[in-house]
Amino acid sequence: GGFRELVERHPGRCELRFGDQGGMSRGDECDPLDALRRAVLASEAARVAAAVLRDGAADDDAPPTTEDGRAATTAPAFRVVGCSCVVAEAGCAAQAWHVDGAHVSKVRHAPCHCLNIFVPLVDLSELDAGGTEFRPASHVLTRDLTRLFLAAKARGALEPPEVPRLRLGDCVLFDYRVLHRGTRNATAAPRPVFVLTLAKPWFRDLVNFPRRSIYDLPVVQRAGDGHDTDDGRDAETSAAAGSQSVGDSEGLLLLLRERTRSVLESSPGSFSPAVSA
Repeated sequence: GGFRELVERHPGRCELRFGDQGGMSRGDECDPLDALRRAVLASEAARVAAAVLRDGAADDDAPPTTEDGRAATTAPAFRVVGCSCVVAEAGCAAQAWHVDGAHVSKVRHAPCHCLNIFVPLVDLSELDAGGTEFRPASHVLTRDLTRLFLAAKARGALEPPEVPRLRLGDCVLFDYRVLHRGTRNATAAPRPVFVLTLAKPWFRDLVNFPRRSIYDLPVVQRAGDGHDTDDGRDAETSAAAGSQSVGDSEGLLLLLRERTRSVLESSPGSFSPAVSA
């Protein structure tokens, strides 16, 4: 379920999309969320991402990337396929382990084709703050998870799970195929994280967000004919649900903008990656 702009990933945990990919906020240069997107794209994290997506080692002398991942005189190493924020409400439970996308081949391990950059909008350096838990190196197992995971366990080759302790200005990069989950939010406040998803230029993510828009509600089959809406509710109920969803998401957007301003003001630095899983 969910919408192109807003999806519930788990009870108490939602993802709000913004930017040119069809989200709530459409790339206004005065918007702090867009300012953060530009800052991350100009950062050390984006340079590392470009190197990974080129399937090459990072070069300390490489020129900075532009918004489409283009270095001087080279083809773009990546395209931005998503900008969003994931918010874990206070007290929400841990997610199940999952990956964000499938492998491009079922018979061989291919290089990284898509990755996320997570930037926390609150300090996650304290133990009770929680955060995102990762299974390092699990991207080589999720192509055939049951068989490869059991084989790695039998060899004693499984890496233990890790929860990076991130401060404002830190970020974490990880392959779309890495096993991860949001941990329980044991604090009394929401736990938002900014997500920038980068991929090789040919990749399109058709899985993580539905096509329908939150702004399309209510959807009435035929105006004035007395019929129910396409999901079985009457038009009045559908309109109320649509207004509530838009209102909730816009309130969440205000919270995210406030937290983003704090990040930009207190940690305007390089967004150097603390972990690359």
